[in-house]
Amino acid sequence: NTIPSVPKDFKLLANLNILRMNNNSFTEFPIEICELRKVRVLNLANNNIDEIPDEINQMDNLNHLDLSNNSFKDFPAQICTIPRLEVLNFDQEDGVSVPSIPDEITSTTIRELYIQNNAIKKIPKAISDMTNLTVFVAHHNSIKRIPEGICDMAQLEVLQVNDNQLVTLPENFDHLRNLKDLRLHNNPMTVPPMDICVSGVMQPIGCFLRKALAREEQLLLRMIELIVGTINKHELRYLLRKFKFPDEKIVELEDKYKG
Repeated sequence: NTIPSVPKDFKLLANLNILRMNNNSFTEFPIEICELRKVRVLNLANNNIDEIPDEINQMDNLNHLDLSNNSFKDFPAQICTIPRLEVLNFDQEDGVSVPSIPDEITSTTIRELYIQNNAIKKIPKAISDMTNLTVFVAHHNSIKRIPEGICDMAQLEVLQVNDNQLVTLPENFDHLRNLKDLRLHNNPMTVPPMDICVSGVMQPIGCFLRKALAREEQLLLRMIELIVGTINKHELRYLLRKFKFPDEKIVELEDKYKG
């Protein structure tokens, strides 16, 4: 269809549970929909919507929302205020890609999050707060790293981050023991290399990460032992920061090599 708007009395459809208005010509989210408190499934994919009204938080029974292929310049943070949202589809393969997702997404009840085909550069650090999340699909973005916190998400079953800019995986990545669908292909991976990652099998990935970590630790200790007698504590701290060591590691090394 080519429906551009809904009539004012549309809100009188008080018992409506499922509303599919995809593949139309909406340029605005019809605010009348927000008064349909019993709607559980809302599909507005393949329109030209670029904003979401604040009133969407009134839709307290909405649990499945599809906003794929629309014209959002930024991810609409109002989505994060929907009380019982469980499934969000925000695939913009034929829409306008967004550059980021807000940190507020981590306070939602979402179980399945589909944000593929955007221009997202990073995953929120607090993603582990999404304790209901079992499906995370974020392929074809510009994600450069996976936060360490994701390793605490034991409930995660699907993780698709192929076709991004990932170079390495978190140290405890193999803690994700319930993953049934892991996709890492088409990333510039070095740790582990792509020939190990491409299978999506966790055991060899975890084994490589453990060996790589041990190797890095040995090299680090050898380097410190070589230079510790030639520079003072302040110079060592400056050098470690130049190499982008985390503060807790710097403190650990300073305690080990006092002086």
